[in-house]
This record gives sequence, C-alpha cells and structure tokens, in this order.
Amino acid sequence: MTKEDPEWARFSQIPNLVDSWNDVRDKFGVATEEFKLLILEQHAKKKSEYQEWLDVVTGMLNEKDSDAKAMITDYEKLKKRTVRAIQENPTENGDLLGAPKIRLIALKDDMLSIEMEIVESLTDLLQEFDRNYTEISEANKGQYNAYFTQVRDLQNNFFAAFSQNAMTLYEKYNQENSDIEWAMWASHDYHTQKIDTLEDRLVNTELKKANDLATSNVLWAAKRNRDRISEIINFIERNMIELDELSGEDDGMGDF
Repeated sequence: MTKEDPEWARFSQIPNLVDSWNDVRDKFGVATEEFKLLILEQHAKKKSEYQEWLDVVTGMLNEKDSDAKAMITDYEKLKKRTVRAIQENPTENGDLLGAPKIRLIALKDDMLSIEMEIVESLTDLLQEFDRNYTEISEANKGQYNAYFTQVRDLQNNFFAAFSQNAMTLYEKYNQENSDIEWAMWASHDYHTQKIDTLEDRLVNTELKKANDLATSNVLWAAKRNRDRISEIINFIERNMIELDELSGEDDGMGDF
C-alpha cells in the first residue's frame, strides 16, 4: 500500500517518522501467510466437495443409463426377431408387429420413468451440494472478515503511533504541523479505503463464484433433462415409423 500512497514519499523524507511501519509490515506479513494457508485449505475443501458430488452424480447417471440401455437392447432383439419372422411369413406382418409396438410404447413409459427418477435424484444432489458448498464459501467469508479486521487493527495502531511520533517530532523542532497532519489523515484514509475495497472485492468474488457454480449446475441439469427427453421421443417415433413401414401402414403415428 505504501508504494501507491501519494503521501508516503513525503513522510519517508522526515527522519524516524515512519519507523513504526516496519513492525506493522512484519505483523502484516505473518497474518497474511496464515491467511493464505487457511484460504488454500478452504480451496482444497471446495475442490474436494465438488469432485465428490460429481463422482456421485456420474455414478448415478451411469447406473440409470445402463438400465435404459438394457431395456433398449431387449426391444432391439424383439424387433430383429420380428423382422426375421416377417421375412419368413410376409402375410402375417400385422399380427407379428403387435408385440414390438406394444413393447415400444411400454419402453417409452419405462425410459421416461427412469428420466423422472434421474431428475428427482439430481434435484436432491444439487440441493445438498449447494448447501455444502455455500457453507464452505460462508466460512471463507468469515476468514476474509477476520483477516481484514486484523489488517485494519494494524493500520489503526500504526496511525496512532505515527500521529504521536509526528507530533513529538514537530514539537521538538517547534514547527507548524497542520500541513503534515492533513497529509497523515489523507494517507490513513487512503490505506483504509484500500483495505475496505479489497475486502469487499474478495468477499463478493467468493460468494459470486459459489452462486455462479450453483446456477451453472442447475442449468446443466435442466439442459440434460431436455436433451434426454428429446432423445427418448425421437427414438420412439423413429422406431414406430419403422414398424409402420414394415406393416405397410402410412399413418402409423396415429395410435402413438
């Protein structure tokens, strides 16, 4: 902060005026290193929480996808058997196609049911993740507040010692101190504003990242659901058309 303080160069020219800053700088360095360790630890917790959530979600989706694929495989086998049977007995295609059509309609219901289970599970998992991640972010906010409280205390203590030192020096040399007093207050205000601004930026960034991640997860889940519903409907419609073509019907979607 002192490098950017427009008054600091002036203070530094006065012997012994800013000597107390060395002690503040050392204490600030210790507090900052401790703060960095805490934030890194919290960052690791956030990464671990997200990875744990992602592993659970991936496992659940893989399990549900396996169930859906098994149902599709069963239907595909039935359809192939039906196609072979029709090739062997073309005149019986109407009777032979009844079973795969019924199974296809049931498959649609089964796949939509699986998707509904996924939506419900994802909703629960998203809410749990949001709670846990927000808890870590709120803890980080507390760490930021505690750290910057320390920094403000150091700044205030320095300013008190700095002011006293300045008054002593000017009394010793019997000089007018109004100008330097104004500069001291300007410097103190500058440092305080820098501290407040940095704290606000870090806290807001921390909370915004948590909110953005939660929003991103919700949007991902919604898009995944829309895409999967579209895939199911397209699959069912495509296969129903294929079955209708096998039966020689032109408007087979009417019953679907």
